[in-house]
Amino acid sequence: MTIGWPPQWNPLPARGFARVLSKVALVGCALSVSVHLVTLLGFHSKAFFNFVMDLFLGIFPMSLPALFATQRLQSELTARKPFWMFDPRFSSKVRKMTPANAPEWLRRLFSALLYYFLVFFVVFTYRTFPNKATELDEVQMFSIGAGVFYSAIAALLTSYAGTDHPLTLDEI
Repeated sequence: MTIGWPPQWNPLPARGFARVLSKVALVGCALSVSVHLVTLLGFHSKAFFNFVMDLFLGIFPMSLPALFATQRLQSELTARKPFWMFDPRFSSKVRKMTPANAPEWLRRLFSALLYYFLVFFVVFTYRTFPNKATELDEVQMFSIGAGVFYSAIAALLTSYAGTDHPLTLDEI
């Protein structure tokens, strides 16, 4: 905590802790994607449903450090709050800047899982709209959704752990 007004608090100072949490998020992503692939092959049981729900609930405690890391990564830009901050082009640069220090493969993994999730959501909606969704459909939907969230959390925390100073717009 620094002295001054308003008081400032660094909610996620430990970069080593962020590295550990990013590895936990990658394990969660791998487990979610593997359950999704297994259910696509047709294997299903109640244990898969319970496991995926536990993985999905595990997103929420993992999202708090990712939120703090995002806030810290964007602290340089949000401290000044210029009038052009509400420009849509500025917000797209901020979205690109936040995971900029994550490895390329991790950013591509997140993008690929996100696009797959969007396509799968359309297929899921088309298949289950007139009828009720089966438990297998729910497991597939929740598992790929959890994989997307875990990969995003891993990218944000890895980017934070690799940052020595907050990035500015000219460094992108």
